[in-house]
Amino acid sequence: MKLSINPEYEKLVPRPSKEEYQALKQSIKEDGQRQAIIVNQKGVVLDGHTRFKVCEELGIQSKYQVQEFKDEIEEQIYVIEVNLQRRNLNDGQKLDLGLKLAPLVAKQSEMRLHLAKGQGVKVAPDGATLSQKTSEIVAKKVSLSPEKFERGKAVVERGTLQQKRDVLSGRVPINKAYGELRAVERTKSLVEKYKDTVAKSILGQGDFTNSTTLNGVVWNSPEFNRIADNSIDLIVTDPPYPKEFIPLHGDLSKFASRVLKPGGYLLSLEGKMFLPEVMEQLSKHLTYRWTIAYLMPGGAGHSQANGFIVQREEWKPILWFSKDPMPRTSLTRDAVGWEQKREKSDYEWQQSVTGFEELIQLFSVQGQTVLDPMMGAGTTGIAAVRTKRKFIGIELDKSRYTIAEGKIAEEEKKK
Repeated sequence: MKLSINPEYEKLVPRPSKEEYQALKQSIKEDGQRQAIIVNQKGVVLDGHTRFKVCEELGIQSKYQVQEFKDEIEEQIYVIEVNLQRRNLNDGQKLDLGLKLAPLVAKQSEMRLHLAKGQGVKVAPDGATLSQKTSEIVAKKVSLSPEKFERGKAVVERGTLQQKRDVLSGRVPINKAYGELRAVERTKSLVEKYKDTVAKSILGQGDFTNSTTLNGVVWNSPEFNRIADNSIDLIVTDPPYPKEFIPLHGDLSKFASRVLKPGGYLLSLEGKMFLPEVMEQLSKHLTYRWTIAYLMPGGAGHSQANGFIVQREEWKPILWFSKDPMPRTSLTRDAVGWEQKREKSDYEWQQSVTGFEELIQLFSVQGQTVLDPMMGAGTTGIAAVRTKRKFIGIELDKSRYTIAEGKIAEEEKKK
């Protein structure tokens, strides 16, 4: 029997790397073909595409076994399933095979359903759609949970080309890729929802380091040009934590020293990894006072630290700095908390409104002005409105600015 390769069948399975191909070639050259190639009744290769190609290159007669199948769908399912059983696959590769397997399983199920109906067999509905059943069947076949399979499918169908490549190759875990996809989709949805909303609070879109110039920040109020010197009672902000943003804290210190009233406070929520460097930057123009614990009930997921792993992070530091001279004061407590359900729905670094309400109430009084120069999705602004403070906010990212203004405007309407 003359053997051949069906390109459509070959596409169904992962191709070996150059190294894997050469290793197999060397093995067959030295020890011969140990495992038979599986073909259908017509000699089309179903399992062993690489072995067949190697044997042809070496001029060796391929050893093969014939297996019979009812139709092409059954053959294609076999091609995929035999590779699932043999290969050591990562979740991305399992997902890739599962997505190829799904339409075949669905078509096979439809054919069986039609056949059963045609023979007068009653099929009792169980509440699940054919699509749901297919996903469950395929997920089990590829050794993924139904939820993870559906999430991976969503990334492939709705994500960018790069996201699709990353998840199918296994470079990015399925759950992480899905989380990133959902964050982007939520952001787009909220931007569309709030695109025409205008808040009463003074909000500016741009870089806070350029806010001393008339054109550095675009304000939502035509009467507002810049933040005046010595005009702010309290700054509450949550800068990004990665190493590349350490110098940003020097800019924040300089900015705060200009706009804060004498004795005004800066409260900056920080990560722990680069605390010494961050404190050095903030100390350039302000005076360090204390570190407040920002409690996280239940803890956050494990994080990489300096040469070790923190299994559960239960608090974050809030660095308390002030502009001299600071009047004598007392602090009723040096820990604040946030509610069990974290408000991370709008973007990655968003914090709890409740936790920021506590901070604002501890360090200011009603009627004073609170500023967040990196307001993200507006957590500080919402907390300020709820606690009856005036609020000024600046955000560089246009999408986050739009979301922040919309959410702050909604809160203002509740007053």
